[in-house]
Amino acid sequence: MISAPYELGNPPGRDELLHALAQQTPRLDLATLAIARLGNPPLDVAPSLAKLDALGERVRQLSEHGAAEALTTVLGEQEGFEGDRVVYDLPANSFLDQVLERHRGLPILLSVLYLEVGRRAGLSVSGVALPGHFIVRVGEELIDPFNSGKRLTVAECQLIVKRASASAEFDKRMLAAPTPKAIATRILNNLKGSWLQRSETDAALCAVDLLLALTPNHPSELRLRAGLLMELGAFRAALTDVETCLKEKPTPPDAISLMKTAEGLKRKVGRLH
Repeated sequence: MISAPYELGNPPGRDELLHALAQQTPRLDLATLAIARLGNPPLDVAPSLAKLDALGERVRQLSEHGAAEALTTVLGEQEGFEGDRVVYDLPANSFLDQVLERHRGLPILLSVLYLEVGRRAGLSVSGVALPGHFIVRVGEELIDPFNSGKRLTVAECQLIVKRASASAEFDKRMLAAPTPKAIATRILNNLKGSWLQRSETDAALCAVDLLLALTPNHPSELRLRAGLLMELGAFRAALTDVETCLKEKPTPPDAISLMKTAEGLKRKVGRLH
């Protein structure tokens, strides 16, 4: 069963995440640190924000030599931030506080670092959500934070897309900046996949719960949560999710599968009385 005091639908960081994204100018730093509460619920974000402030000031002082040069000099060369090639999908690589401490992370978290340090330095920096690999744009330059701030050409971005999927076709619209909500969603999907791969059901459930906080009643996330809840023996909660999916009137064969799952869960719930 799900261990107390976890409340379904109220995972660690939920309120902080929603508040950060609801601000007039969404706070990606606070949103990402809210997600980090999945690894450390009582996380004090102040030290991480102070580190970002200090890095931003150092970049600002160098920015007269060029925005991209300043960012890559401080973050890539001086601080040595780069991708974790040893255990790529380690959950810590998706937690901003841990990335700031270990100087290792996933492409998207290192990109968040560049975005937030650049913002503090007053630079024009935006994210680029290529399939399978997140990078940043600094002015007109494309930079790969995972590879210590390496400059990329559009042709190299095309190769990245091809490596992600042989059938994928590069489109310049892929270079458009994603929203903070889209970035948070991608981070959570990474965490979800990492924990599912490790059979860490409770942790995966928390990630799915946060995804559902961002997109309530998302059908595939509801179905996944129902499956995780069944693994944990929370049959009533699983039934609620399955019935919510059925209210959306799915088409066969999905509807048939969901109805069979609902019938099985009702029998299980009935035996609990």
